[in-house]
Amino acid sequence: MAKFYWAPNGHSRKRKNTKRTRKKKESLRLSKRNSHAPPIPQFESIIQALFVSYKRKNKNRFKDLRQSVSNKIYRQLKHREGLRELLLFDTNEYKTSKACNFCSNQRLQNLKREEGDDSKKIHQVLKCNTCNIFWNRDVMAFRNILLIARSTWNGQDRSNVFKRQLVTSNVIASSHSGGALT
Repeated sequence: MAKFYWAPNGHSRKRKNTKRTRKKKESLRLSKRNSHAPPIPQFESIIQALFVSYKRKNKNRFKDLRQSVSNKIYRQLKHREGLRELLLFDTNEYKTSKACNFCSNQRLQNLKREEGDDSKKIHQVLKCNTCNIFWNRDVMAFRNILLIARSTWNGQDRSNVFKRQLVTSNVIASSHSGGALT
């Protein structure tokens, strides 16, 4: 039912929707949508699965246009995940482009292009020393992110290849502490 209020010139007009009523309608619409949402399907049968490598390494106060656009896209994806329209995996991309997907070897060499006496490294192509496979760095990173997502989905931990190693140093007793050096 429409609400009326007194207008200064004597005419009555309908009150426009306020923020509160718009929020109520939106929450009602979302609750109806979520109540009929099917359960989340199994990983193998999912069509819309996104693997997002979202890093916020440099959090500057002054964001440029590219960062603000990527943050808006990320927030929109998280919102759609809440509506169960897609499944979103946040992964840390640490060492995903530096480890072979086939054998998990980290000793990869850049492909070299020789021009006369000069040889230049091609940053995009890597060769595994163990299995002699040439990898595109981006393809290898995607396959490793997929491997991490599958292991997370199955309840396993990340492989040690993709974990940050804690720095430990073996300190020998120093001369100023009164201990003898060995």
